[in-house]
Amino acid sequence: MKTQRMLLASLAAFALSASRGVAADVSVSVFYDALEPHGEWIEVSDYGYVWTPRGVDADWRPYTDG
Repeated sequence: MKTQRMLLASLAAFALSASRGVAADVSVSVFYDALEPHGEWIEVSDYGYVWTPRGVDADWRPYTDG
């Protein structure tokens, strides 16, 4: 939950600065670093790096449960 709030706050700050025409200095590593303790990043040939969470069922799929 804390990670989701941090991610949403980062996205909101970026969107706000972009809407004001202010250059945002946001690195992609913010998202990698925030998610990394809760899962792992794996490289998938068709997509590049994707994040997969730890501690979920083998048949877990994003956006299907709430």
